Amino acid sequence: MRKRAQLKLKSNAAILLVACLQLALSPLLLAAETTLQGYVSNVDRLTKDILKDEIELEQFSLRYRLETGRANRLKSWRYFAFQEAALGLFEANCITLASYRGENLNNPEELKPGPSAYASAFPMLLGFAVGGAGDAIEFGLNAYHSWQRARTGFSQKESLAHVAATLRVIDAKLAQRRRMIESEPPEDEELAQLQKLEGVLLSDFRDLSIAEFERYHVGASRGLAMENTFYVLDMAKASTGCVWTGLDLYLFRHGKGRIDTAAGIVDIVNASSVMIDPIGAKLAGTVAEKMDRRKLRACGLRSLDFTEDKLRADYQLLRQFAKTHASSEKPDVIALLARMDHYEANTGYYSAELRHTAEELQEIRRSLLEHLGWGLFVGGSKYPLAILSTVGGVRFPYRDRIINSYYFAGGVAYMPAVTISIIDSWHKQVKGEMTFQRLRRDHKLPGQLINDRLAELHNFSQKL
Repeated sequence: MRKRAQLKLKSNAAILLVACLQLALSPLLLAAETTLQGYVSNVDRLTKDILKDEIELEQFSLRYRLETGRANRLKSWRYFAFQEAALGLFEANCITLASYRGENLNNPEELKPGPSAYASAFPMLLGFAVGGAGDAIEFGLNAYHSWQRARTGFSQKESLAHVAATLRVIDAKLAQRRRMIESEPPEDEELAQLQKLEGVLLSDFRDLSIAEFERYHVGASRGLAMENTFYVLDMAKASTGCVWTGLDLYLFRHGKGRIDTAAGIVDIVNASSVMIDPIGAKLAGTVAEKMDRRKLRACGLRSLDFTEDKLRADYQLLRQFAKTHASSEKPDVIALLARMDHYEANTGYYSAELRHTAEELQEIRRSLLEHLGWGLFVGGSKYPLAILSTVGGVRFPYRDRIINSYYFAGGVAYMPAVTISIIDSWHKQVKGEMTFQRLRRDHKLPGQLINDRLAELHNFSQKL
């Protein structure tokens, strides 16, 4: 009995000794385990940090796009109202000019100062004033909106500086991640493959985020330069138009032949400006785009030729890995599986953006060609009136019948262009409004899609 008690005492002592040893050695064992797993955990932690930075970069790009395109719809209707009013006055002037001159083709001595005479020129003067006022308002509002964006940190200069700083952080972390993997590659082949595939996709998202911001930034610079240049040139056109119609009104009152020549020359300049305005705006946009791309390259935001096929191929490799190792219990694999929803959503979003970019470029080219074509058509239709009045003033300064017939022919030639412009403006505006309402109903407006994407990115960031 006494012997059994001694054995039991020794057994308890041994158990107590083992327990004490385990308790004493547990920090060392835990440290060893942490050392063995810490490298992989550091890579995973750095991967999450990179993803968060890339999400922050895309969020800023999307907010920048919202800020630069906030007033587009209201601008469209406002500018349409001014220009349509101006075109309506031009049409009224063409009708009264043709009527006034046509009724007295054979009796030019009946062309005397009075309401009918003034009615054949004053609507044109008022039309140029209204059109120029619309340009001045839009030019001023563009300056005001640029000032507002500067106050909120979304000016061209500040946004570029912010993105460049964020990109430097992302690139530094990507380089650190590569150095960690190269200096101590994991012995586990599964983890090595994971780190390689995920690193490729992280670099893809980095490049696509920069390409997205570059497109928004260049588009904003090009669009603002084109708009402001067009407004300035259009105001100059309105000014020459006011001078031309003012000279015509003076001619009606005093009947001096030399005024025909001066008015005709000014009208030639005015007709030329109608044709030059869209060309000048296009050149200004091209110059602004090249200068902006140079600034982007100087900040390290170089243009990239990235294809949808490459993105999808890189994602499919990672997706296949995740599918094959879905039952793995390794912490880094489990963390990857939790991030696959974000990778899938990102791949789908950027694939759609790459397709949309190609379609957008085609639409911009089509719109520019159409704008140039209309400028040439309308300006060319105005040339007969300008040239005939100039010729009449030079060759037949005091032959009222010839000058009268020239004015009549020029007014009739210009009238169809103004009529077609009015119809085309209404067609484009109504079509644009119908498209807007359809997209809003289907929840496909750019602003709606951007807000959805921002909410999605916020959820991903919270999960990380």
